[in-house]
Amino acid sequence: MDPVFWKAAENLMDPVFRKAADKGNIVSLQEFVAVKPNTIYSTTKAEKNTALHIAASEGHTLFVHHFLLLVGTNMELMVSQNNDGDTPLHLAVRAGHLEVVEHLILYLTWARGIDANLKEPTTMLNGKGNTPMHDALSHRQLDIALKLLEVNPRCANALNTEMQSPLYIAAREGYLHVVKRIADQLSAASVSTIGTHMTALHQAVLADDIGALDILLDNIVKLVEVTDSSGNNALHYAACHNRVHMISMLHNKNSTLAYMKNIEQHTALHKAAKYGSVEAARELMKQCPNTVEMVDLCGRNAFHISIINNKLRVLKLLLEYELPEEILNKQDNDGNTPLHHAAKLHQGPILWLLLNDLRINSYMINNEGHTPWDDQILIEPMTRDLSDAIDKGDMLSLVNFLAYYPERVYSVTPIRGHTSLHLTASKGDDWFVHHVLLYTNRNVGFITSKNSDGDTPLHLAVRAGHLEVVHHLMRYLAWAREIEPNLKLKEPLITPGKEGNTLLHEAVIHGRHLVAGSLLNSCKEIKFTAAGEFIKEYPECADFSSIYDVFLIIRNDDGDTALHLAVKAGNSVFVDMLIKCAKVMNLELTTRYAKVLILIFYTPSQI
Repeated sequence: MDPVFWKAAENLMDPVFRKAADKGNIVSLQEFVAVKPNTIYSTTKAEKNTALHIAASEGHTLFVHHFLLLVGTNMELMVSQNNDGDTPLHLAVRAGHLEVVEHLILYLTWARGIDANLKEPTTMLNGKGNTPMHDALSHRQLDIALKLLEVNPRCANALNTEMQSPLYIAAREGYLHVVKRIADQLSAASVSTIGTHMTALHQAVLADDIGALDILLDNIVKLVEVTDSSGNNALHYAACHNRVHMISMLHNKNSTLAYMKNIEQHTALHKAAKYGSVEAARELMKQCPNTVEMVDLCGRNAFHISIINNKLRVLKLLLEYELPEEILNKQDNDGNTPLHHAAKLHQGPILWLLLNDLRINSYMINNEGHTPWDDQILIEPMTRDLSDAIDKGDMLSLVNFLAYYPERVYSVTPIRGHTSLHLTASKGDDWFVHHVLLYTNRNVGFITSKNSDGDTPLHLAVRAGHLEVVHHLMRYLAWAREIEPNLKLKEPLITPGKEGNTLLHEAVIHGRHLVAGSLLNSCKEIKFTAAGEFIKEYPECADFSSIYDVFLIIRNDDGDTALHLAVKAGNSVFVDMLIKCAKVMNLELTTRYAKVLILIFYTPSQI
């Protein structure tokens, strides 16, 4: 800027001269400038407005005309900014003075012919970060906006400090004819400059403005592929806000949008699942059903996301589709299935919905070696009606209750965390166990569910010596393996319970000889597939092929095998039984454990 201007601009404006600008008094303007030429550069004390700012904001076209004539070729006043960063053009635009705007534009055209390096006032930002075009649209001065666009089409691309373009604002406010005019001015090459945080297309979706969306899609085809700073395209936004018709419009314009991911690797269906947009999810499944298979950075599909965000209605919708079991039981990067997440978050209604779908595998093991049941699946606290029916052995009440409330088969007692299967197993009534299992909908993992002490129903049955119940549960497991050969059930025979005790430990501790024998016979035909953590603790089991091979060497929290416990208890029946098993196994077990234990057994004083 001209140093002369800056020096003169330090002059405070004479109150009389200010009044002349306020009133648009041309005579006073000419008289003042004739006596004091530098008066034309003076500014007000507080706002630092020049007389051109004041006259432009008041709409005094003739005053502006004569002022600019007096300025001549010193064009810096045209782009001078007050304390708010406003140029005279900003003020005239916001006040809606079209004639003043036109006059300033005419002067600008003439001035730029003399000085091509003159700042462009139509794209200058004020203190709020807006150009005159932004101000025109924000203040509903649409005629002025169109005039500015006519003079400088590039102002349609100009971004304010919030990264909003005039096209963005016009779409947001629903100024369709302005949107159309701006769209006509934009080329495909300029689309990427419209906004890095959010495009006009995003804003049209947010405002639910179908008219603006339609115009944008018809006029700027490439805009549909532009994303915000988080990688979301307009379809992501439509999915978040349940804009069903817009989803259809966007898909018709570009059918690949549904497969595009943001920086979290979320598709539009992920977004619909996250925000509970049921109708949007339905439309996306109709248009692009394969997107339900797609996973995000965490390896999660739409089922995981709907559950993590507790969106029951979306989950219900997704379960309506005939989808492969692999999708419904998809394990994320941590090995968690959708059911794992529902269990961890104790989402009762969602758990009931999943557990009653035959496609759901409730016994899959995550990376920590846990099934969903290890998180103590809790649908709701058990009512007295159910617990009393089991406690009193009232079969009729049990059957009637579960017929009316089948989902409560998974409910638990408030303190001990017992399921109905825990209670029936501990009571020892095989017929009660049978009826409870009927209502679990083949959810084999229910047998491995743990109470607050970490015990499964089998632990309680073994501890109480209920041989028929143990037989029933083992037959149920055998049946499950028969109908599902690839069953990856967390093996209940070697699952630790209270104090790390397996079923065999419990049988020894409580002197259940018949139960122990039954367990040993049952496990002979069960294949063993050890997880990595198990092999670290028991490297000698790496080549074992059946549960029978490993049953005897598992240790509890005190480091005792079942044979240790039998010897410590002085139970010769168990010692003989377990040593025979060790011999049959033809392992080095005797060298490692049994010889020492036998010595202890026959010399009690050394214990």
